[in-house]
Amino acid sequence: MKIKASRIDNLTDARYFAAQGVEWMGYCLDESTPGYVPPKLLAAIREWVDGPRTVGEFGLATADEVLQAIADCHLDAVQVGPFVPLTDLEVIRSRAQVLRELVVQHDTTPVQLQEAIAEAAHLAEATILSFRTGGIAWVHLQAGHPFGVEALQDMCVRWPILLDLSFDASALPQLLVNVQPYGLVLYGSAEEKIGYKSFDELDAVFEALFR
Repeated sequence: MKIKASRIDNLTDARYFAAQGVEWMGYCLDESTPGYVPPKLLAAIREWVDGPRTVGEFGLATADEVLQAIADCHLDAVQVGPFVPLTDLEVIRSRAQVLRELVVQHDTTPVQLQEAIAEAAHLAEATILSFRTGGIAWVHLQAGHPFGVEALQDMCVRWPILLDLSFDASALPQLLVNVQPYGLVLYGSAEEKIGYKSFDELDAVFEALFR
């Protein structure tokens, strides 16, 4: 089970996820997005953690901007949206791993999603299906909205899919059995004070994963 830790902006989260053996550690490098991490802060955090691949997370950045960030920040991977042209993805992929994010909305159909995944699956290490952005949780999928669990499982069988959605830790074993994703996207949270925060919720998730 591959885990991507997203929107890392403090050393406490970075150390926690590194100790859990996550595959990727993501930092928002889009200046127009809340949670933006300046390259100097990324470099400072990276000095204290070892193991995970460093991912630059981008919104509407151009291919040239992504390539420059790969060079400047020594990125191992990048997370980009669906609007990067395939020709640009080919160039980016020659420099770093590509994680391609697709946002799932309440009116998204399985056919639309399958077509979007398939068009660039050969260029991406994995596709991130972002249900969380659209406010869709595991309980909604269980109820068949915007589509059912079986349709999601079919996608996970066909392609390497990282699921970004909300769920209770107690439901995780069932989710993993029913869907069999390539991995999950998890998030940290704001520090209560520098160097101090609670990881109770994440601890429950990792305990369920390793059970």
